[in-house]
Amino acid sequence: MPYLNTVNEQNPSQAQHYQLSHDITIIGRSNKDADMVIAGDGISRKHAQIRKLGGEYLASDLGSHNGTFHNNRLIDGEIGLSEGDHLRLGQTILVFTAELSAPPDSGLAIGADDSEFQGTMFKADELAVTMIGSETTSPEHAKQDYLQFLAQLSKDVMAIPTEQELADTLTGMLLKWFQMESCAIVYAETQEDDYTMDTLSIAHSSTKYSRDIKISRTALRQALENRMAWITGNAMQELDGASIIARNIVSIMCAPLWHDDQIFGILYLDTTDPLRRLDVDHLRLLSAIANLAAIKIDQLRLFQEVLHKVEIEKELELAGEIQSSLLPGEEFFFQNLVCAGAHEACEEVGGDYYDYVPFSDEVLTVTIADVTGHGPSSAFLMVACKSTLTALIEAGMPFDDRMDRLNAYLVKHCQPTQFITFFHAEIDLGKESIRYCNAGHNAPILAPRTGDTLSLMPKGPPLGIMEMDYEIDSAEFLTGTKLVMYTDGITEASNPAGDLFEDQRLFDLVTLEKKRGADDLKSVILENVTVFSDGTQHLDDVTLSIVEST
Repeated sequence: MPYLNTVNEQNPSQAQHYQLSHDITIIGRSNKDADMVIAGDGISRKHAQIRKLGGEYLASDLGSHNGTFHNNRLIDGEIGLSEGDHLRLGQTILVFTAELSAPPDSGLAIGADDSEFQGTMFKADELAVTMIGSETTSPEHAKQDYLQFLAQLSKDVMAIPTEQELADTLTGMLLKWFQMESCAIVYAETQEDDYTMDTLSIAHSSTKYSRDIKISRTALRQALENRMAWITGNAMQELDGASIIARNIVSIMCAPLWHDDQIFGILYLDTTDPLRRLDVDHLRLLSAIANLAAIKIDQLRLFQEVLHKVEIEKELELAGEIQSSLLPGEEFFFQNLVCAGAHEACEEVGGDYYDYVPFSDEVLTVTIADVTGHGPSSAFLMVACKSTLTALIEAGMPFDDRMDRLNAYLVKHCQPTQFITFFHAEIDLGKESIRYCNAGHNAPILAPRTGDTLSLMPKGPPLGIMEMDYEIDSAEFLTGTKLVMYTDGITEASNPAGDLFEDQRLFDLVTLEKKRGADDLKSVILENVTVFSDGTQHLDDVTLSIVEST
């Protein structure tokens, strides 16, 4: 059965797999309308579809704002999918595969059955106490060895800077000290009443055996849910699993990585040596080590969170200052043109921008754009776009060449997951006309004093995706005409029921209220969006710009 697999270059472990089991699969951000729900940046409610035709799978766009791209080419109509083809929807990349590849044998797996575990279990917090004064069956020299090892281990791990290095150090040291066959540190996450396993580190005393190790589901649940450490000296009879039988595993012990009521995963050891029997004292030491490791993991994560927060705060402060200084403000005047704008970022900084830059004494350029994503990276790309465009305008570059040069610059400098929806226009007061180009942006509304209200629809994909020639359109811009430009933070504002404000509602509102002045019309639109949202938090930047010929 074919699949679409998401690609996450920064964190491959977060990839998702979607089975194409229907004749028609709708892909989008809406839980109501889409079969495959992807809540990514630049994705429409019903963005694209995959249609099964015989043994072939065909992809098509469903009129999305930003388009659907097949191997970096904008889809027009339907296109067949082949093994390894990738689809780009906003910032999300989906790879088409005929079959879902099995994961490599490189870690722990949960046993197939849920039979009762017969090994010995103990509360981990009762085991992980100081060895001094505790009742053990080990001789005195063994207890001293345990304490010396624990003290040395504590000293060694405290200076380790990363979780991966911690895991690699522990598995290597424990494998040798306990004289075992395998040692692993495994993180576990709850998923649909079950667990997924992520092996952070695994060490073997021999390369003879497969790295696939199975443990009892019941034992795993006891370790993770009840903070139980467990041990078995008769693994082949007490635990189900072909790998246990094939490797002749005799003894296994496992302890949860727990600290302050948080469980990160498990610490696992096994041996095939029938003379190397494990006992409760071994489990006691393993529990103490697991607790020590969990404390270190918690400290590392807290430290990384603090560093990340400090870095983010510095970036946001700088980006916010830059963004504020570059936006033209809420009022701008040029000859008989009155401009009113508003911008509200959903985070500290945003990827939207609008601008007004004179081209000559009688020509004003107006722009609105939306960079994919939010936060500092989007804000800095916005700065680059705005600065480049302003330089081209001030250099006197004609409209047609200006669009091509700006797009070529962004194609070269955008990251693969970045693009910019972009609307740019020139209003010529002498000719009472407007020339404009819409590159994948929400359709601005042209509202003359008399006559029909128009939507200036996009004629090409967003900037930064591919080099191409963009189509330039024109229209009259007589006295009393208004141009209403906006980003999808307006039309995709939602109410508590999950309904969106949508383009048609905005179009009807502008048509009804178009006799108002630019500033009044701006206030009416924002007020209607606020009332409609009814306290629902905006998930995207809200930007609005209105230009009126008075």
